[in-house]
Amino acid sequence: MDPMGLGPVSMMFTDGGKLTAYTKRKFLELVGEINRTRKKYPKAKLVLGGSGGWQMEVRDRDTKALGVNHVVIGECDHVIGDIYNDIESNNSPSSFMFLAGRSWRIFRIFRVLQLMALSRSCGDAAATVSSASLISG
Repeated sequence: MDPMGLGPVSMMFTDGGKLTAYTKRKFLELVGEINRTRKKYPKAKLVLGGSGGWQMEVRDRDTKALGVNHVVIGECDHVIGDIYNDIESNNSPSSFMFLAGRSWRIFRIFRVLQLMALSRSCGDAAATVSSASLISG
């Protein structure tokens, strides 16, 4: 949910990120354990996604340092098989971004306003963005 501690609530309770959020600490512990296991399996790849995926994109340098191979952002149930096939065949980008049924213009607005959408605890960030884009012009 908040892997790097960048969400509004985490930032508030960590004095703007000066302290380490519990979610970030646990996420880093989990990735550390995964990476220790990956040493036994050198072809294994670490793919992240979900509601906190945007944080991996924002903190690209940290993402690379953690050994993350791919980040999936957005609704991708309809193409997840293709994504895994591309990853498996080493024929994929480091980031996959999907915004189901939305144009690229809306997607760019989404990226600018995603913190606003997340802070509203909106289950469908795209709907929030559509509303926000209508309000903002």
